[in-house]
Amino acid sequence: MKEVTLITSVSDLSDSKFKLFLFIGSFGLERFASLRYEFRRNELLKPENLEKLGIKKKEVSLEKEFEKYNKLDINSWENIRGPRPWEEPQQPPQQKSSS
Repeated sequence: MKEVTLITSVSDLSDSKFKLFLFIGSFGLERFASLRYEFRRNELLKPENLEKLGIKKKEVSLEKEFEKYNKLDINSWENIRGPRPWEEPQQPPQQKSSS
């Protein structure tokens, strides 16, 4: 049996250009993929830092949001279709009346 070493496997890869391209390409892609995660901003957003940037957090309670949605009238609404890209945006098409 033939002994498989790194040198023999690389020499076998050099015989086939496609296999060599895949072998070298995997290392190149690994380097590019690692850059994506190395230079990513991984900072926690603290309330003190947000205030320095001028971002204010709104205090919202579940009860207030529930009351706001209860006030909405969801039973009587009209569906209005927006213009298609090939239609003139100034004149929406007239809807057909159902008989």
